[in-house]
Amino acid sequence: MTGQLYVQLDFMPEVPIVYNEEDDDRYQEIPTAPSPLDKIQMTLETLPLSEMVNNAAEILKKVDHFVQSPALAEGLSNVGEMVKELRILAEHIDQRSDVLSNEVVALSKASSETLKDARPAVRELQGSLEEMQALSRSIRRLADLLERQPESVILGKD
Repeated sequence: MTGQLYVQLDFMPEVPIVYNEEDDDRYQEIPTAPSPLDKIQMTLETLPLSEMVNNAAEILKKVDHFVQSPALAEGLSNVGEMVKELRILAEHIDQRSDVLSNEVVALSKASSETLKDARPAVRELQGSLEEMQALSRSIRRLADLLERQPESVILGKD
């Protein structure tokens, strides 16, 4: 009757009822809904497959043309040369970084020694600054005293 190997009967209230166009009252018609496979088939029928195949063929031609182009071969050889030059540059940087590292270590040691030698001088300078501050306070007190009692230079302090 249906030509199908399997017929499934089910209630599907969400699917709209569609009857056949033939209006034959002799037979009672059971409305049908498309199966998932039918839905896929309908979707595939609406796809522009020939256009998609033509586009894919054009893309493959362009890729083939690009792969066979001399510019690609030249670019790849340039990349190989660039890699070699980068390796040489990296080796030079490695060699120079060792020298630079040794110089930094030597500079660090020299500055450490200089700071050790400078510590006593800094302490002396700090002591001298403290003495200068005390001297400045004494001169200020003397100036204040002479301003208030100028005769104290001759007569002495009371």
